[in-house]
Amino acid sequence: MPDVFFITNRDLVGPASLPDSYTGALSEGRLRTGIARVTPADTLALVEGSIESIGAAAPDEFSATAAAELRTATNLIFFIHGFANTFSDAITRAAFNRDFLAASGVPAADCTVLTFTWPSPGITVTIKGVVGTLATLAFTPFVSLIHGRLITPAAEEYLADQKRATDSADGLVSAFDRLVPVFEAVRKRGGKCFLMAHSMGHQILGAALARPQAPTSILFDEAFLCAGDHESAPKGMAPAWIKTLQMIAKRVHIYASQADDILKVSQGVNGHERLGQRGEAGLNFAKVKGVRRIDCTGTKALDVTSDGNTGHYYYRRVPAVRDDIAAAMAGGKAGAVSLP
Repeated sequence: MPDVFFITNRDLVGPASLPDSYTGALSEGRLRTGIARVTPADTLALVEGSIESIGAAAPDEFSATAAAELRTATNLIFFIHGFANTFSDAITRAAFNRDFLAASGVPAADCTVLTFTWPSPGITVTIKGVVGTLATLAFTPFVSLIHGRLITPAAEEYLADQKRATDSADGLVSAFDRLVPVFEAVRKRGGKCFLMAHSMGHQILGAALARPQAPTSILFDEAFLCAGDHESAPKGMAPAWIKTLQMIAKRVHIYASQADDILKVSQGVNGHERLGQRGEAGLNFAKVKGVRRIDCTGTKALDVTSDGNTGHYYYRRVPAVRDDIAAAMAGGKAGAVSLP
């Protein structure tokens, strides 16, 4: 039964042993840590497990026992989740990612998982809910386009989550600071450490790496940016925080798709192309040393969720993408796996 080590800046309103005690509100300057035991996922049916128990709960730092377990991990993956994830969502999805990657059969992809869970309350907004008229641009009193930005009441929760992610940047910097000895211990023992962010997880990652206190020494062997919901950069440039990311990760892999419906809506709401799309700005990442772009546009038909959203979760739903990530974890070259 997989364990998920977690560190969070969610406010706690009840016993630390209960998942529902970890809220969607930001804790004022305090991190909390622990270990969640999760029932096994069904990676073939793409079904997540559930939290069975939470132990080793501690404020600010991991308990001595939890820290010792992390330092002796064979390989370690640090995961930052996206929009609309409750605490339970964040934990069970981190556990699923661990099991899904391990199912690749690549030894380097069999990792202990550690997640930073920021305070999203988990209010889901589907493609249809955000803007069912996006394709036709049928304007109504509730959906309009102002200065290139899509305005709709259904997007308010998305924007609120975006602010929570940005406001969590200091918490993530503090988490990195506490975890430096763990990453160094794993890598010193010959293990590998990986960073993986999904969707709005890039909002907090980008904001954290823009902080003056952000780490600047190598912590990760590989960094995987999946369906990044973060503003892309002007043509011919990489976002400034990507340069900081290159200081703490040996290689950076950007998984992007022109067919990502979630990011199309995000582009409309924000008025700017997103990192996980394939626009002119994105194409220039190929010119940045140590940064690899992987086009996952063709995987949309294989990536359909129960709420009808497509093209946004390929990293955890499409085996070919999973196998590409696993090959990179093993130090493989670009293009080692052919995507649909």
